[in-house]
Amino acid sequence: MLSSLRTVVSAVMSSLVIMAVALWFVLPRRTELPDVLWLAVVAALGAGAARLIRSVGFRAPAIAPGATSEESAEQARKAFQSGTFSRMAIAETPAIASIALAFVADEGGLVLYLLGAVISLGLLATYVVPSAATIARTQESLERDGGRVDLTTALGA
Repeated sequence: MLSSLRTVVSAVMSSLVIMAVALWFVLPRRTELPDVLWLAVVAALGAGAARLIRSVGFRAPAIAPGATSEESAEQARKAFQSGTFSRMAIAETPAIASIALAFVADEGGLVLYLLGAVISLGLLATYVVPSAATIARTQESLERDGGRVDLTTALGA
């Protein structure tokens, strides 16, 4: 399961780079930087996305203390997978919004997208790519009511 999730997240990360190449040909090639207000909007979107991921991105239904190991493992796998996709959607927000802003801004549209893409890539690498840290945060949420699960083993890591 982990390799499949890593493949999906890697594909999303690659698509952000491919989008930059496509926008290079579409957006006017102005050497001016965008207005500071536009840069601040993209940065604020990134900060908001990071805050949202940290506050709700790792929430998972708690495992019941009396659940069998098979039930716990199945619930944990589903929670980790759905959490990964939720965090991925939130992490992509700055890049997607910066595409729209790139077309609205008078100057520096490509720079706006690049800023949004870099922020999104950072969020994806930090909070979405399946790693020991993302597994541990999800496991902590799953076990908050006393139920136990070895999420690393359940995911086949």
